[in-house]
Amino acid sequence: MKRRIIKYARNRKTGEIFGDVLREDTTMLKLCEVLGFARSRMSDELDQVRVTLNL
Repeated sequence: MKRRIIKYARNRKTGEIFGDVLREDTTMLKLCEVLGFARSRMSDELDQVRVTLNL
């Protein structure tokens, strides 16, 4: 199911998928890593991580 959403976004010519994840949510961060999302720091939110997947 997870990859189906990514495939749908690619087919719709979406350029990027992103989200903000709590730093303590290690399960979600691991899932994002497996799916190829990159992590970046959010300067104004110390307890969150921005995850981004370029399509």
